[in-house]
Amino acid sequence: IRFGMDAVKIIEDANRRYLAVYHHPVNGVQQTRLATSNDLLNWTFQAVIEPASSQPTIKKIPGKGFIVALEKIGDGTNFCEKKGGCNMFNYYPDVNSLYKGVPNKTVVAPRTLSSCNEGTPNIYSAELNPDIDHSVIEVGFHYHQDCLLDRQAKATLTNFKAWTSEIDKPLNQRFENTGRFKGNIGDRDEFTYAGHNFLII
Repeated sequence: IRFGMDAVKIIEDANRRYLAVYHHPVNGVQQTRLATSNDLLNWTFQAVIEPASSQPTIKKIPGKGFIVALEKIGDGTNFCEKKGGCNMFNYYPDVNSLYKGVPNKTVVAPRTLSSCNEGTPNIYSAELNPDIDHSVIEVGFHYHQDCLLDRQAKATLTNFKAWTSEIDKPLNQRFENTGRFKGNIGDRDEFTYAGHNFLII
């Protein structure tokens, strides 16, 4: 790949190959893409995951496929109910469907906390019991508070169709109570290192 891989998120698959989702502008509009690598240095484009979208993330469900979450760009007619972003989730039952960019199921979450924008999702956890139609997916995202500032929120996607969300007040207050943060509180990611859990905001 000789162009940028903006907002890239990388995971390792069962065959020790690296999978990356990222966004890249095409004719002035961001689109989410998938690329693969054997060494984290040289990347091969595989598929367009979703046009008119950005800020993707990917999670492997051991033995049960992949979930790609992203911020879908709405145009007021076919996505997000009106203009602005919303959270979208694609489920791929295996690596072949992921490489082709053909999801088995897709859900677009309704905006419930902001009339302007919700997006930049991360996936805290995903449990399939036993399949995507019987699942619980815990999500973090940001919402555009009063259409002015990005603030943190969380949600549960149940059975890949029911969406319940709420403002993550404790997380927001950690920043707001310092009196030092006047702007956006945006992306987040969680990981484990040396037996400890970390959350980067």
